[in-house]
Amino acid sequence: MKPSCKIIECELCHTENPSTAIFCKHCGNHFDNKPIATIKCKHCNTYNPFFAKYCKKCGKQLQTKNTTFITWIWILAIILIISIIICIFQVIDKHNLESKYKSQLGTTSSKMQEIQKELLSNSTKLDSIQNELSSKMKELNSIKSELDKIDLPIVISKISQENYNNTLIFEIYYYSIINQDITLEYRIFCNNIVRAISTFVIHNNAYHYSNCEISVWCDDCDNSWSSSDYCYEIWYGDKCLGVKRFTVY
Repeated sequence: MKPSCKIIECELCHTENPSTAIFCKHCGNHFDNKPIATIKCKHCNTYNPFFAKYCKKCGKQLQTKNTTFITWIWILAIILIISIIICIFQVIDKHNLESKYKSQLGTTSSKMQEIQKELLSNSTKLDSIQNELSSKMKELNSIKSELDKIDLPIVISKISQENYNNTLIFEIYYYSIINQDITLEYRIFCNNIVRAISTFVIHNNAYHYSNCEISVWCDDCDNSWSSSDYCYEIWYGDKCLGVKRFTVY
C-alpha cells in the first residue's frame, strides 16, 4: 500500500497540496516561510490574502500598509495620466500656434511682396517721369541756347494744325525769355501764292514755355478752303520762326 500523504491547504488560494510541497502548485505560495503577498492579522497573527479586508480566522478588520501603498499607486497613476493629458494639450496648442504663425507669416509675406511690387512699379514710373523731365529740360536748354544765338525774343518749337469745317486752327508751342507781349504775323500760302496774312499777339511771361491757338476762318481766303497743299508760316519782323505744311482735302 502507498504511504498516506498528508495534505496541506494553501492559506492564499486554499488549494490542497502535498505536505512535501514547498510552493503552492496553484499560486506559488512558499510554505516554509510566511506566505508571500499576505496580510498578517494583528489580533491572531493569522496570514490572510493581501486583498482580504477581514481576517479569515477571527473576523477582525485587517489594517495594513498595503492599502495605503495601493492608494498611493492609484494617486500616482492618476497624476501621471493627468500629466500626459496636459502634455498632449500643450503639444496640440503648440501645433495650432505654429500653424497660425505660419499662416500669418504667409499672409504677411504675400503683403510684403505686393508692397515690393507696388514700390517697384512706382519706382519705374518715377524713373520714367524723371527721364521725361530730363528730356524736357534738355529740350528747354537747347531752345534757350538757340535763343541766345539768334537773339530773338521767342522761339517756335512746334506747330500743329486741325480742320473744323471752314476754320483752320493752329496750335503754336513756343518759348520766350522776355516778360512782355510779342506781336507775330502768320502767312498762309497755296501754290506759292499768299492766301491769308494777319497779326496776332502772344501775352508772354519771362522764361515761359507754353502754347497758344490761332484760328483762321475761310473769309480770310475768299470764303473757301479749296482742296490743295498749303503752307503756314509765322514771322517776327523779317525772320521766319516756324513753318507748317498741311493739306486740305
